[in-house]
Amino acid sequence: MVGERSEDGEWQWDGTDWIPAQTQNNHRLESSKPVSEKSGLGSRILMGFIGLLMSIVIMAVTFYHRYEIRSVDLNEAHFDPIRDSMVNLSTLLSLVIVLAIVTLICSILTFIGFGFSKKALLGSSTIMLLILLVCVWIELDIVQTIFGDNPDNSINWRMNPLTMPPTLFAYCNLAGLAAMGLIAMLSRPKPESSLQLERPF
Repeated sequence: MVGERSEDGEWQWDGTDWIPAQTQNNHRLESSKPVSEKSGLGSRILMGFIGLLMSIVIMAVTFYHRYEIRSVDLNEAHFDPIRDSMVNLSTLLSLVIVLAIVTLICSILTFIGFGFSKKALLGSSTIMLLILLVCVWIELDIVQTIFGDNPDNSINWRMNPLTMPPTLFAYCNLAGLAAMGLIAMLSRPKPESSLQLERPF
């Protein structure tokens, strides 16, 4: 009978000869390859686009914010309490710009499917987020040093901890990182065991 399996389950009758039963499973695995390849291509393009957009936005706004800080004359006496913090903030913002450039390059490499570009993209984005959180902490300390814990600070968005520039940059980074991480997780190839057909009893 065609389709009949041997007692050990390793052979199957095709009407003429006994063939390895594994052949059917191999055919199933081979037929699933084009689907997984298309899924991988789509995830690469989407991750690359998100990383590209995120890095360009963060690089532009961070460069402008650093320009604002650098334009302040820190030699004036009333800037003495925050001079070191301003210098540190400017340095960290420069590091964010460098990381944004690295993320931009990783995004382009992800587009073309180069090596470990996905992991590099997620890694550079994570480091950039951590640096931005440090920038938030330093800028908040600067605001509190100059203006104290005045409730009126919450009215000015640039002094509000939830809306000050580094916080907004961190929001953008976090959203992009979360989206890319979700895409990477959903595009992981399934184990071969889950693609194999169950043997009939």
